[in-house]
Amino acid sequence: MGKRNGRFGVAYGLLAFACAAPPAAEEPAIDTREPVAIMYIAAPSSKIHAAPSDSAPVLTSYGNGETVSLLATREEWAEVRTGYGSGWLRKEDLTSNKPSGGADAGGVRFRRRPSPIASVGGAKGDIVLEALVNTNGVVMNVTTMSNTTGSADLERRNREELGRAMFVPMIQGGQAKTFIYTYRVTY
Repeated sequence: MGKRNGRFGVAYGLLAFACAAPPAAEEPAIDTREPVAIMYIAAPSSKIHAAPSDSAPVLTSYGNGETVSLLATREEWAEVRTGYGSGWLRKEDLTSNKPSGGADAGGVRFRRRPSPIASVGGAKGDIVLEALVNTNGVVMNVTTMSNTTGSADLERRNREELGRAMFVPMIQGGQAKTFIYTYRVTY
């Protein structure tokens, strides 16, 4: 009888172990340290590494103008708070100056702004163009939405100039996005 109870005990133990709830997945710890400063990303895109090294795994990336909480610095590296703790980026990618945003709508910023095109023959009115901008900030296509100036030459020259513009990539949720930029010129 003892041998049978022993086997039953082992079987019961194995069954209890197999039915036990799996260990809970470990939640990443949120870094609750007080920030040393609030900084802004000054680079078009900045990789956030797991350690202060270019060879460390990249956790995420932040785009130009995004706000970060500075936690610490080490040589040319800065530790910043992320959604799941902290990470490291190069100090040269940070600025303490809040981006002005300027007159650019929707937070769009230029690397190279379209140059103004002078009116020809006293043309008056508006030209409205839309530029399709890729994830690198390069204009892929320009479409005329309206032209009340009556000047096909002004329209063509403004389209060409907008086509040469360069944008800072639009970053949302840590990823670069394509976008459409509306450009209005009034004569």
